[in-house]
Amino acid sequence: MLTERLTVNIKPGKTVLFICFLFFVFLAKAETNKLDSLIQKIGIVHGLEKYETLEKIVDIYYTKSPTKAVYYAMLSSKLAGQIKNKPLQAKALSNLGKAYFLKSKYDSSVYFYKRANQLYKELNDKKGISACCNYIGGIYGYTGNYQEAISLLQKSIAIDKEINDSLAMSQSLNNIGVVYFYWEDYEKAIEYYKKAMNIQVALKDSIKIATALNNIGEAMYYLNDFTNALKMCYNSLDISRKINSKDNIAITYDYIGNIYKSLKEYKTAIKFYKLSVSMSRSYEDWRSVAVTNTNIGELYLKQNRVDSAIIYFNNALTQAKTINYVTTVIDNYKNLSKAYQKKGKYKQALNYYKKHSILKDSVFNKESRDKLQELQLKYKREKQEKEIHQKDTEIEKVQNKLRIQRTIIYFFIIGLLIIILFSVLLNKQVKQKQKANYILNLQKKEIQEKTTVLETVNLELEKLSIAISETTNAITIMDSKGSFLWVNKGFTKLYELNIEELRLTRGKNIFECTNDPAILMSLRNCIKKKVAIDYEFTTITKTGKKVQVQTTITPVLSKEGNIKNLISIDTDISKLKNAEKEIIKQKNEISRKTNEITESILYSKTIQTALFPTNEIARKILPQSFIINMPKDIIGGDFFWLTEKEGYKIIAVADCTGHGIPGALMSMLGISFLNEIVLNKNIINTGKIIDNLREKIIQSLHQNVSEESSREGMDIAVCAIDVNNKTLNYSGANNSIIIIRKEKIIELSPDKMAVRWQQNKNKPFTVKTENLVDGDAIFMFTDGFSDQFGGYNNTKFRKQQMKELFKEVASLKPALQKETIIERFNHWKKGEEQIDDIFILGFSV
Repeated sequence: MLTERLTVNIKPGKTVLFICFLFFVFLAKAETNKLDSLIQKIGIVHGLEKYETLEKIVDIYYTKSPTKAVYYAMLSSKLAGQIKNKPLQAKALSNLGKAYFLKSKYDSSVYFYKRANQLYKELNDKKGISACCNYIGGIYGYTGNYQEAISLLQKSIAIDKEINDSLAMSQSLNNIGVVYFYWEDYEKAIEYYKKAMNIQVALKDSIKIATALNNIGEAMYYLNDFTNALKMCYNSLDISRKINSKDNIAITYDYIGNIYKSLKEYKTAIKFYKLSVSMSRSYEDWRSVAVTNTNIGELYLKQNRVDSAIIYFNNALTQAKTINYVTTVIDNYKNLSKAYQKKGKYKQALNYYKKHSILKDSVFNKESRDKLQELQLKYKREKQEKEIHQKDTEIEKVQNKLRIQRTIIYFFIIGLLIIILFSVLLNKQVKQKQKANYILNLQKKEIQEKTTVLETVNLELEKLSIAISETTNAITIMDSKGSFLWVNKGFTKLYELNIEELRLTRGKNIFECTNDPAILMSLRNCIKKKVAIDYEFTTITKTGKKVQVQTTITPVLSKEGNIKNLISIDTDISKLKNAEKEIIKQKNEISRKTNEITESILYSKTIQTALFPTNEIARKILPQSFIINMPKDIIGGDFFWLTEKEGYKIIAVADCTGHGIPGALMSMLGISFLNEIVLNKNIINTGKIIDNLREKIIQSLHQNVSEESSREGMDIAVCAIDVNNKTLNYSGANNSIIIIRKEKIIELSPDKMAVRWQQNKNKPFTVKTENLVDGDAIFMFTDGFSDQFGGYNNTKFRKQQMKELFKEVASLKPALQKETIIERFNHWKKGEEQIDDIFILGFSV
């Protein structure tokens, strides 16, 4: 049964995890010892006890390694399926959802929660259904799907009302408040926070009441109702002090510091920030310590107390590096750059700004590269997963067959032992009655009947002995100390040894047959704890054949609970192991081929980049300029080209059909043709440049047949700037350019034709001329940015917004223009996939 619910604890001014599945921080040393013990245990326990052990391991790995949590949750899910226990399987699937959430794999997390939810529905477990709705709703809220999140959380509340679970209902109400908070509907957020708090007051849950007061205070903070926000926070602080909730006290101090910061009462704000740092240190929340020290440094910097600011920025930087908190490291490099700039130490300021830029770019590039590689490999994953699933199914069938065989053998052996025991007792009784001659005549009939029973028993014993002797599994009967008493034909067939040869070559006792410490420990545990064990080992037969074996040893107990015999069943699993090796081999081969493809694409990017103008050439021709090149995949179809010729600066920005490898090939073709047209043919008229480019594209791609066969081409904007006369000649194929002149937006519109064969659209391209003014900012771009989906309603950015963005950044320096545009794009895109290549060239005259 699920017991966890989503809860939220928000700290303004700090990085906050929107939906937090983890409620406790584990002590590393204690957990490590416990973990080692549990991992050893899963090798010797079975069934329900093994499942419970796996679940404990998963609970520990949530905070230590989400990847390992996924692995052990998978094992527990598979085990629950094998023992056909739906409640445990539902719980294991829910654990998988939680582990994938901690790995930031939100789609996978939702998938496993939905599977768990389906099982809970089959079990009519309403508490489990409600919890799954709560989890999935929380993830949707975190990823920006607010309406769907609220719908699922409302469904969870309806179920909680039906089963009268007040605590769960209060948590769901709180989570709806959080969704509205991130939707920036703060009044609605307060409404649901208060509903949750009313239930928590009735339940007398002090810690949740304090949390709710903090959440209400934060929403009021964002409504600029600072008086009531402070009131809520002080009330929360009183409750947290009474119950000595250190983490909540630290959070509340931080809230109060933020409010005083907004009121510009910096001295009081710093006082509460320092209290928060002190409390966070007491329970080792180093992330909060790093962020709050950053806040203190920023306030000192506002007060021109630069030396104090530098101390706190350095403290925050050290703590952030220790816990690898990259965003705070980036922030404090920038803060230290500002501080040293104020002190007039420009060399140190520049050094920290470089560190800020390098780390920021590396984080961005890594995220982009990981995403691109994931997209490239995505189309292969389904096939790989199907192949692996098929192999897993085959292995599982073999294992099930072996399990059934072992079960049958167990019953045969137990039956055999019972019959042997019964025969011994019966024979003893018969002998006693034979000695008692004077009562033989009286009990003759009884003896005859028992003799008949004995014959029947012996017949069954003979049948059972034949079955055991003929089975392909190797069976060994030992005494209570492990000495060999009997082996079946299957043993001789498997190991090529009879019992005499076994005793002579391997040892008279099972302990003499191995020197593996793990196996010896398992054997001692079997005898000491009187429990069945299993293990695997590899051996060489008499003829040199290598055999991989799985062994199960079961103790047979007397009525008094003492071990009478040990029964060993050995199964040849060589084929199974070979199948496992083949699967691993196939996985490695798939991985190798995938890496080869990725390396080839990366090398293609190097070739494509070499064809682009170098940074030195770009800076020489356009000194006040910036370039943003963000292909959707590793390589893309957007490119730019520029040169100087006969007093003109000639610039082209193009968007080729498609993206990835096809787009990159087309871009390389376009660059080659522009070199030939401008540099070799000396054509500088922008309209004729595009006319010639279109003609070469049609000829080289054998177009001019039909629209369907002539889709490949490009959209392009070409400018020729007359340096002496300060004029700009422009021609465009579906690509316009934007000029910002003293906050006025001037757009030069293109011809509505593409650079390819189009029926009835093969007219010459027109040339437009614009006189330039000092300070004009010119922007050339493709449509990837304006077509990007994002924002609150998941709509396109649109060209009009791009014009306003260019107007906003036109007066900034080129580097800051570039940074601002990229930040705006990332903020707009949020978690959405980039849909197209993006290229923007900005320069001033």
